[in-house]
Amino acid sequence: MTLYEAFKDHVKERLYWKPRDPVIVAVSGGVDSIVLFDLLTHLPQEYKPKLVIAHINHHLRGESDEEEAFIRHLANQSQTPLHVYQWHQDNHPDTGIEKAARDVRYQFFSEVAEKENSSHVLTAHHQDDQVETILMRWARGGTLEELTGIPEMRKSGRTTVLRLLLPFSKKEIIRHAQENGLEWREDESNASLDYSRNRFRNKILPLLKEENQAIEKHILSFSNDIAAVLELLAPLIHKEREKTIDLTEEEIRIEIPDFMTLKRSMRKSVLNDAFLKWNDSESYIIKQTHLDLLIDWLEKGSPHSSFDLPNDLIAERVYNQCVIKQKQKKGNQPSPLVEKGIPIYSLNKWVSLNENEKIGLFSPSLYEQMRSETSQAVFLNKDAISFPLTARHRKDGDRLSLKGSNGSKKVKDIFIDQKVPMLERNRAWIIEDNSGKVIWVINYKESALSLDPLTDTISYVLVYEKK
Repeated sequence: MTLYEAFKDHVKERLYWKPRDPVIVAVSGGVDSIVLFDLLTHLPQEYKPKLVIAHINHHLRGESDEEEAFIRHLANQSQTPLHVYQWHQDNHPDTGIEKAARDVRYQFFSEVAEKENSSHVLTAHHQDDQVETILMRWARGGTLEELTGIPEMRKSGRTTVLRLLLPFSKKEIIRHAQENGLEWREDESNASLDYSRNRFRNKILPLLKEENQAIEKHILSFSNDIAAVLELLAPLIHKEREKTIDLTEEEIRIEIPDFMTLKRSMRKSVLNDAFLKWNDSESYIIKQTHLDLLIDWLEKGSPHSSFDLPNDLIAERVYNQCVIKQKQKKGNQPSPLVEKGIPIYSLNKWVSLNENEKIGLFSPSLYEQMRSETSQAVFLNKDAISFPLTARHRKDGDRLSLKGSNGSKKVKDIFIDQKVPMLERNRAWIIEDNSGKVIWVINYKESALSLDPLTDTISYVLVYEKK
């Protein structure tokens, strides 16, 4: 069976797209990506997508511009749309060039997919890449999930990354290129031992083959066995994760007392599953060492300490919970408008606090018509407050006058009394009037200025809703 036939059968069995759907193909100019492009162009019409080439000029070598010219010629000759990204040397990091290049590639592929209204990106990873990856992850202390290797399909936002050459070896790919007269460009850096993958490819694997010529087959078989065991364990791990850990777009929240009742081996599995489910980007995978250190810290760390993790992540203990999040994620930073305050001055109109929250000042009669079980409200007398009102986040020195008392209390102490996690304190909305009096700490405390809803001195109703 030729590679054309084997590839057609492989695609037919899976068929991730409909005929003529736009599909982005990452083409570097090397033999792997050239063969992938060639195989795709020779698919029968009933399986053939509309191809779009994505190429990155990394400007890492003198041949980069010549390779770009070669890809432009290929795209022109095959009448295939082409997108090229220039990753200039000024933007290269001093260290970690391999990871940085990978991040740049996948970011660019996602952008091209969005422009072309495509949901699929195809890369030319093959069987030899799989073997090298498993060995590299094992040597670096990867988790069991990592030792299953490169997945053929990976979701990344709205884009699905596909590696359709994984069943095929490098020898098969080169043989196909030679037999069909395909032209490609050799990347001289593939021989450089400066890159870790090249060291495994050119030094470590050849030594292992001296011990056993079937080492690659055994590594793949071992990886498949691990995948089968993990598939059996997945329902149990998932059940324990749902009982002990909450996942949101912004954070992992661990209920420490419940989590610590699990056996240590299950804690590691549950934590690793949480990281994988939280963010499907492969760059977020946490190593075995990090899981062990994190569990040790949860067992012995002080109540209000923090713990740094890779990929700009931080774990923070807040009472009986541990919150893991990005250190400087933009979504966690208040906008300048929020720092200054959002004014609330129009009657009977909603004011957007963000995409999920809104607040408004309404007449009592209109409030009676619109009130719902999901809304919260405080009832105000116009003579007791000065307008406009402002919604903002907390600041040092905030105090709230207490209902049923002549005294006041620091907002900070209210949060402490209610054991509000630090992240929630920073997100809480505080409503103050024009004189700076705090009227309401939404979700937590009303001031003495908030009236009983049954009184006849109500002038306005301040209403808050969250999706």
